[in-house]
Amino acid sequence: MDMKTLMHNQQIKMPTKFNYQPIIKVWTFRGSVEQSNDNYEYDLARAKSFGHSVEPICLKDCAYICSDYNGKAEKMAKERMAYRNAPELLDGEYVRIEGKIYATRFLNNYSSDPIRFDRVS
Repeated sequence: MDMKTLMHNQQIKMPTKFNYQPIIKVWTFRGSVEQSNDNYEYDLARAKSFGHSVEPICLKDCAYICSDYNGKAEKMAKERMAYRNAPELLDGEYVRIEGKIYATRFLNNYSSDPIRFDRVS
């Protein structure tokens, strides 16, 4: 089965009819723990004891308006390039995240987590 492999903090995109191109990134529990140099087993047990899910999610950066500043044009050009290069996911598509297979489920383009990952295996 040919499918996209996604990683923690990787930018992704979904088809949209709007000009607004949101920055959506994959978040994984393991990736977050490794990024912060914490103890994975301890953090996993702690998260589960509080009833938190440790399944991958996606998070969308909020939109904001700001004035012009030095380096803004370069930053925006870099963001546009990252958006163009981000893999586009389709509703119901199977993806691999940290060795597990998930089906994508689109909610909407307005929420802070517009794509859900439902575990298949």
